[in-house]
Amino acid sequence: MPPLKGQELVRRIADRGPEAVYLIHGRERWFADRALRLLKDHLFGGPGGEAARSVNYDVFAGRETKAEALATAARTMPMFAQRRLVVVRQAEKVSAAEWKAFATYFDDPIDTTTLVVDWGERKPDGRSRWVKAIGKHGVVAECKPLYDNEVPSFLRFLGGKCGKELTPSAAAFLGQTVGSDLHSLSDAVDRLALFVGDAQRIDEADVEAAVATTKAHEVWDLTDAVAAKDLTGALTVLGRVRAQGAEAPQLLFHLHRTVRQLWLAKEALAGGATDRRALGQALGVHPFVASKLADASRRFAIEGLGDALIAVADAEVATRSGGLKGPGKDWWVMEALVTRLCGGRAS
Repeated sequence: MPPLKGQELVRRIADRGPEAVYLIHGRERWFADRALRLLKDHLFGGPGGEAARSVNYDVFAGRETKAEALATAARTMPMFAQRRLVVVRQAEKVSAAEWKAFATYFDDPIDTTTLVVDWGERKPDGRSRWVKAIGKHGVVAECKPLYDNEVPSFLRFLGGKCGKELTPSAAAFLGQTVGSDLHSLSDAVDRLALFVGDAQRIDEADVEAAVATTKAHEVWDLTDAVAAKDLTGALTVLGRVRAQGAEAPQLLFHLHRTVRQLWLAKEALAGGATDRRALGQALGVHPFVASKLADASRRFAIEGLGDALIAVADAEVATRSGGLKGPGKDWWVMEALVTRLCGGRAS
């Protein structure tokens, strides 16, 4: 079976319940976190769950993981539960020798244990015998960030898990308003479910009332600071986003998209499209989002937006190049970018 996407993994667990073995890897860690949460809820969420979890849940981590101890945990029969749950975190740091010693387990995994191998962001070597065995007898999932066109359907799935129906237009509007960060989107769906109370449907008006007017998306804060040439404010936004655990390339992607949309909004306004619905049609976004883009674009000259697009493209090249080294290099690039956009000089 080919690797599942992250959203397919979450749906599969929600629909089928726990299976024998999972190998999970990829950059979008929300999927791995949600998959593990679903497994815990399924196995230990009922009456007596805490007691069952205390004797049926084992976690191994990285280099400390030994094949013999892992095999013992995986082959132990469950107590007061139908299955045990064994999780290997930072599995990519487990030595190749230990995986080789444990490999035979994957040929015939125990059906009373769910073993989760979390390989982090790296991709495991698909040529390894044990990886092939998991693909044959278990589930392999590669958790990539969602593309923009995948966000609405996934939002509707999340709404369904809350017992709510997001209309297609509400899901599209929510994605355009909040962005594609899954932690933020999941939080927004949870808040919407509380906002509508006993109502079964969530529509555009609910999104605008509960999310769009209260959710201050960081890209807009950054755009506002850049438009005002406020270097201190822009750097403050970067610091806040970084402290929240966001990734610089993700913020850069959204900034690039926003600058491009500002350019298109500027052209649409020059062409006479002043009504927010007409602007939305011209830009391919919800009218509420189009209105925000139009307001922001008025603070830029068209030449300034052209320069900004070039600056953002240069930053994207810099994040992909090997010229800068170190764990914080992407944030150094972002700091240099906002300095350039605000009219300063990057050091």
